[in-house]
Amino acid sequence: MIALWLFLLAATPQEDAMDAARELARAASAAPEETRAVLFQKTLDAYGAILKRWPKDRELIPKVRRRRAKVLQQLGKVREAIAEHDAVVTGRFSRYDRARALLEGAKIADKAGQAHVAALRCKQARERFGDEGSIISKALLLEAACFQKMSRPKQATRLYAELVDKHSDRAKEAVAAYDALALMEIDAGRLDRARRWLRRCAKRYEKRAARGDRWGLHVGRLLGDMKAPRALAEKSNASRKPCDADAGGDVAGGTTGRRRGS
Repeated sequence: MIALWLFLLAATPQEDAMDAARELARAASAAPEETRAVLFQKTLDAYGAILKRWPKDRELIPKVRRRRAKVLQQLGKVREAIAEHDAVVTGRFSRYDRARALLEGAKIADKAGQAHVAALRCKQARERFGDEGSIISKALLLEAACFQKMSRPKQATRLYAELVDKHSDRAKEAVAAYDALALMEIDAGRLDRARRWLRRCAKRYEKRAARGDRWGLHVGRLLGDMKAPRALAEKSNASRKPCDADAGGDVAGGTTGRRRGS
């Protein structure tokens, strides 16, 4: 029985090859600049050898393509990196792997300043793989952020709102969307609308955050990392009139204090 367990726990040749390539990638990242490109090329060759050795492994190939894309991205080869993900999108792989490949390619395009390309890939992911909730919520968030970068706030707002309405179970992306919606309203000077978005967020997630379990702590951290509440307080304080400042009230929170001498 012990021998059987040891056999089952033993690393496969595929895992050994992936570990070796991963170590090369780590060495390349930590290497001096003059030798980094050579080591990255060796890493690409190692991953390429894996693809040649196991060309029909449908679980292995998407992982290899993702890691090759990361190496190519570090080398500044954006088009080649995206092509690695496209090889998965057009291949005979699981719906999840293909949807993830579209999203990962979108992230690369976004980091390279190609917001229009990133938004298009996110839209394709949503339209073709709408049942992959964990991917679609991320795609909505990224697509909305891309529209913001392209100065198209109406489209961004629509996508953020769709995310918080239809994917509220994805707390990480939904809280980020609430934060972005509130920040957009603050930037536009619409503080009351920003407060409404923050109140909706609090109503939906504060009870979950109050739980003492791991999930509650996670949601609590997400709420604590939001930028909009602080930005709203600063904007509200900056827009106070001198007489309001003397009142000692909290405009951002919706409360006011007594005036001196009253």
